[in-house]
Amino acid sequence: MKICHLSLSPVLTDIRVMRQVDCLREAGHVVDVVGYGAGVDERPMTAAERVRRAAMQMPAWILPIAASTRLAAAIPDLQQMWTAVRGRKFDVVQAHDAEALLVAARLARQCGAKLIYDSHEFGQGARLESLTWRLAFPAFIRAIERHCLPQADQVITVSDYLAAALQRSYGLPETPTVIRNVPSYQTIQRQPPTSGRLLLHYHGILNSGRGLEMVLEALALLPEHFHLRLTGPVRQPGYDAELQRLAARLGITPRVTFHKAVPVNQLIAHASQADIGIFVTEGKTTQELSALPNKMFEYAMAGLAVIGGPAPDILKFIADHDLGIAMPAPTPENLADELRGMTPAALHAWQTNSLLSARTNNWEAEKRKLLSIYDHVVSQDCP
Repeated sequence: MKICHLSLSPVLTDIRVMRQVDCLREAGHVVDVVGYGAGVDERPMTAAERVRRAAMQMPAWILPIAASTRLAAAIPDLQQMWTAVRGRKFDVVQAHDAEALLVAARLARQCGAKLIYDSHEFGQGARLESLTWRLAFPAFIRAIERHCLPQADQVITVSDYLAAALQRSYGLPETPTVIRNVPSYQTIQRQPPTSGRLLLHYHGILNSGRGLEMVLEALALLPEHFHLRLTGPVRQPGYDAELQRLAARLGITPRVTFHKAVPVNQLIAHASQADIGIFVTEGKTTQELSALPNKMFEYAMAGLAVIGGPAPDILKFIADHDLGIAMPAPTPENLADELRGMTPAALHAWQTNSLLSARTNNWEAEKRKLLSIYDHVVSQDCP
């Protein structure tokens, strides 16, 4: 089978994209990948280019869907992507974001291929903290998805909540299939705990909307033996400095460590040096409520107790495997209360359960769904 994956991301380092590509290649398929760094130039946009791009997206609030998508097709990155695939033949085309879906749908029509859409997030609800994003993107993303999803032979996504939100938003005849962001299985030799110290750990992009302020405020309410490590890249300029200033105001600077991003193949070993993995948000948007990020499964595979919420899929994952503390309505105060009341026996039991859960919540098990989807999609036209 000849397959093309399209994504407006740095595809060769996009874990979800390349995990699927590698899986399909291992199954004997020929898979081409097109995105930033692979057929599409990855470069920062100038201010003028950002204005022009927004001008192509904002009319989606008032234009008919078909007109909006025709205007979107003129976006330079999408034109580059189309140039890279135009005239080529594939059996299946898969898009990993709404903008790439526009090109994928066009390519699938051109060569008679099946179309799969992998919605990594609730695109129309992403980054609502940005005024520019709220003005330029939600209607634009909705227009593309409304235009292209009727053509899709299969929709997949990352969580049950997001699958339901997509079906509701677009009246999909079937609920999208969930393929979770789980890592490949690996065993970890946990380090003995540091005497008297409990290390909370977060890894991922350091950005607003990820509950990090809440975690710092909770840390300030906890005894001195609680410490926090934040590992990851800063994508929001100056945000790390904001967190450092907050830590200073709260008087917890000596207990907070900022660690640079760790290579993916070292991330679980790095996390295993801690005691508790944490990811909590305010849960105000569909984007936050639909979250089930890879970090939750990486925390478990690293043998950490897990604290998370309020996304329903996160709460369910923690509760189903008894991994730690599920927080349906997290605040600095109740987060601190839960951590303060945690016993050594409970912490040890949660860490043990995490390691056990990793035996079934891993890519080796999850990838069977992806292979089954491809077999089903291609067989639809067979007698």
